[in-house]
Amino acid sequence: MAIKVKIPRVKGFRGGLKSPILRAGVAAFLIIGLVMFGIFSYYYIKYQKIVDKRFYGPIFANTAKIFAQPRDVRIARRPMAAKSPITCVMPATLKSVSRANPSSAPIAC
Repeated sequence: MAIKVKIPRVKGFRGGLKSPILRAGVAAFLIIGLVMFGIFSYYYIKYQKIVDKRFYGPIFANTAKIFAQPRDVRIARRPMAAKSPITCVMPATLKSVSRANPSSAPIAC
């Protein structure tokens, strides 16, 4: 005896678009997507032209030409040693710096 199996046919994608609410939703999504794509394209092209105009000439011609001054190194200073933060902070709080001899100031860590 043979067994017959029936597989129901699926309506597919076209059957789902018969609902007017679904059609309106898909249409609204497509319209909003096209409007957003248009706005993005407009600003992309606008700023692309600005950047291209800037890169057309020499890029680094208008640099500020400001250079940092190195720290003063005096003979009287002791070399900095690796210390714990407590040993760096405690002498700085207990000692006062004399205005006559600023080289006697505690070294900051």
